[in-house]
Amino acid sequence: MDEIWRMKKHLFSFQGWVLFAFFSLFVLAQTTAHAADLKIRMQFDTKKSTLLLNELILTKEVTLKSLIEKLGNAESIKDRKSGERTYFFEKLGLTLNEMNGKLRGLTLTFHSDGDKNYVATAYKGILFMDKINVTGTTSRKDFSQLKGYLTCGLPYLCASKNKNAAIRVLIGFEKDGPQRITQLSFLF
Repeated sequence: MDEIWRMKKHLFSFQGWVLFAFFSLFVLAQTTAHAADLKIRMQFDTKKSTLLLNELILTKEVTLKSLIEKLGNAESIKDRKSGERTYFFEKLGLTLNEMNGKLRGLTLTFHSDGDKNYVATAYKGILFMDKINVTGTTSRKDFSQLKGYLTCGLPYLCASKNKNAAIRVLIGFEKDGPQRITQLSFLF
């Protein structure tokens, strides 16, 4: 009985509270580190119009819940008049749009152009479109490797030609300079 009393007394002492505080901070740091350590790898096949996010095949039927399980919680959410919701994942450099719990669009930011509809931070993961490794240094001319896939009506904007594809692509570029990629959207 004396041993139990000594344990209770120690637990409620100053040292017990300090130990509890350090343990709590450790748990909090581990959960916060998950978002920072999250490795995202995306692969888009232009011929099949398929998009993989790590092991998850993205389609318009993918639920927001399954995406949040992969990505973690968004830093902010904006409701639109149309009923669509936009989820801003600043730490990851991506923005999701959903309506009625279903995915409608996913946008990766490579260089912010100031558009408040997308996150301002650069995408932290890996993206391949067929064999093109899309990074912040990718420019409009690099996409010419996707022969016949894109149409570029404006010097700073290209889109997938097939408007009936399961996943359509919209790519924005800098208006001046080397025309580096700014955002790349997958529309479902």
